[in-house]
Amino acid sequence: YVKILVIMKILLLFAFLGLVSCAPSVKVAEGCVQNDNCIEPACRCSSTAPPSNFDPSNPYEIPQIVFLTFDEAVTPFNYGNYTFILGERINPNGCPITMSFNVIHDFNDYIYLNDLYKRGNEIGDHSISRKTDLNYWSEADVETWRAEMEGLKIILSSWANIPQEKVKGSRAPFLQPGGDNMIEALIQAGIQYDMSFPTRNYIDPPMWPYTLDYRTTQDCAVPPCPVESHPGFWILPMVNLQALEDDEFCAMADSCPIMQTAEEQKNFLMTNFRRHYDTTRAPFGIHAHGAWFQDNPQVLQGYVDFLDEVLTYGDVYVINPGQVIEWMKNPTALADLGNFSAWSCDETIVAPCFQTVCEYYDVDGPETGGDRLVRGCLRSCPPTYPWVGNPEGN
Repeated sequence: YVKILVIMKILLLFAFLGLVSCAPSVKVAEGCVQNDNCIEPACRCSSTAPPSNFDPSNPYEIPQIVFLTFDEAVTPFNYGNYTFILGERINPNGCPITMSFNVIHDFNDYIYLNDLYKRGNEIGDHSISRKTDLNYWSEADVETWRAEMEGLKIILSSWANIPQEKVKGSRAPFLQPGGDNMIEALIQAGIQYDMSFPTRNYIDPPMWPYTLDYRTTQDCAVPPCPVESHPGFWILPMVNLQALEDDEFCAMADSCPIMQTAEEQKNFLMTNFRRHYDTTRAPFGIHAHGAWFQDNPQVLQGYVDFLDEVLTYGDVYVINPGQVIEWMKNPTALADLGNFSAWSCDETIVAPCFQTVCEYYDVDGPETGGDRLVRGCLRSCPPTYPWVGNPEGN
């Protein structure tokens, strides 16, 4: 009997050790050393230096990238402003400028979104619900983040005819990240890069995009930030803008003081742009909400005046964030961009839109509740309003 007990204890010990050895391990990110443990272009350390095939002291062969992003729903109130910004503006390679729209589901007009997508703009993931409770996002597990982000990709595919694999970028609601849970969920959802992390410490000179293979040196402005290794996942830092007349900084441009004239608005953007253009040529991002222009025509005019001026330089490209990542994967000198396929406009984007209007009453899910009238590119309306956990509207 004693021998049996001893044998049983030994077996239990081996079983326990087996369970421990089979448990998933968490890989805490190590320090990053470019071209040592991190080899370009697949891996990129967080840094203010340009890609290693360029001379940091001679940045003039580097194209100056400007990338424009707008968050939240595309609606009849902001669609006209977006098309006005796009206009007939052309990059030095002859292709139209493009932007990124990081959308949510509620109040989104999918017919307008389909049109913006077909113009070559990138559609990003900003969650289905955009819940206002920041703890919901900071404490969410992988499954919750995935339901929000992958669920929106399903809705975009159904309602705007945008293939799920074309939705490659994301931004956390209210810039409230969820640490490693968020990054892991984004990877599982097929997202390739994120733009949720502002930096105040790396604005002069500004920080370049990097991957999460190794530990980042970027400041964590809003915790929790990722600390584990996520190989090949890209971060586009939100380099803070600085207000003109005081020591105020903003990750979202519309969080800085509203400029009262178009000239002030242009100067605000130009001053921050020159900090990139005159140093390392790190991509210059302008991030905002569509409401920035509402009742502020001078802000919109100054915005396009800025674009019109920098587009005369000959070495400035206004592109979407996905194209930024493609350039980081294949850094190409300014003189060779005519043959850089990732920035070409030869491909015709096909996304037919069979326009339909769907009505839903007393919807469940959205914090505001009420009724919804949704315009989309689909032949029949789902029986229920799509939401987290039921993106198909079954």
